[in-house]
Amino acid sequence: MILCDSFKISAIDIGSNSSKNRIYNYDAACESLYEIKEIRRRLPLRLAKDIYDGSNKKIKKKTIKKLGKLLKDFEKTAKDNGVNYVRACATAAIRQANNRGNIINELRKFCDLEIEVISGEDEIKLIKNLGIPNNTLIDKTNTEKNYVIVDVGGGSTELVFIKGGKIFDLKSFPIGGVSLYQSKINKLKWQEMGNYLSNFENKNFNYMFGSGGGIRGLIKKQNKDNFKTEDFNDLIYSISYLDKKSTSDLLNITSDRAETIKYTGSIYLYIAQKLKIKKIYALPWGLIDGIAYSQIKKVLPNVYKYDTLCA
Repeated sequence: MILCDSFKISAIDIGSNSSKNRIYNYDAACESLYEIKEIRRRLPLRLAKDIYDGSNKKIKKKTIKKLGKLLKDFEKTAKDNGVNYVRACATAAIRQANNRGNIINELRKFCDLEIEVISGEDEIKLIKNLGIPNNTLIDKTNTEKNYVIVDVGGGSTELVFIKGGKIFDLKSFPIGGVSLYQSKINKLKWQEMGNYLSNFENKNFNYMFGSGGGIRGLIKKQNKDNFKTEDFNDLIYSISYLDKKSTSDLLNITSDRAETIKYTGSIYLYIAQKLKIKKIYALPWGLIDGIAYSQIKKVLPNVYKYDTLCA
C-alpha cells in the first residue's frame, strides 16, 4: 500500500531550441500521472543558435537574461499551483557552452531553481524509463523486444538500444536539428555516428521510436502512428524544398519548429536507413515527461523500477 497522498510535480526542460514547463498531478491511489495542460508553457529561446553562431561557443548575456526571466516565471507558476516537487534539467546547448558555469551563476540571480546540466546519456535514459505504448505492433511481432529509441534535439541526438526489454547500449552525439540547420556539424561527427551505427546493422533492431515534438509533427500529421522507412524518406524529401511558412502550414507546427524540422527529420532518416529500420514510430511522450516520472521514483522508489545497463 502506498503511504503517500497525491502530489504535484513541475518539470522544466531547458532545451537547445526551446524551454518548456509542464505541471503534473500524481494520483497515488491509482499510480497515474496527469499533466495539467492548461498551464503548459513553451518558449523558443533557441539557445543553440548562440552556440553555433560564433566561434567561442558561448550563450550571449541577453539570451541568459531572457532564460532567467522565463525560469522566474516557471518558478512562480509552480508556487501559485501548489507544486510539491520541481526538477529543472538543461540539455545540449548549456552542456556544450564554454561559459556553462557563468550561465548557471547568472540564472541563480533570477530564481532559486536548482538547474541540473544532464548528460546526453541521462536524457535518453529518462525517456526510455517511460517505455513504449502498449498498442504498438512491436509487442505482437517482435518477441525479442528489440528496438531503438532515438531523441533528436536542437543540439544533440541520443540513442538507446533495447534488447530483450533491457538497455543493451546507449550513446549521445553532438548532432541536432539546429546545429545541422546552421551547418555547424563537423564531418568527423557524422563519421563517428555512422561507425557507431554500423555495429548494429543486421542485429534485428528493426523498429525505431522517435521522441519529441519534431518526430511527432512529422508522423502524426499524416494520420498514421508509424511509417515505413521508405515512406518516411518520401516525406522528408517532400518538405525539403518548402520554406518555413509552407512547412508550418502543411504540418500544422510552430514557425520555430518548421524552420528546423526538415533537418531534424533528416537525422532520423539517416539513422533509420543505416540501421535498416522497418518501421518508425513517434512516442507520445518525451524528455519533459521523463523528468516528471523521475520525481515519482525519487518520492516513491518502490513503485517504479528501472532497468539497468546490461553487459
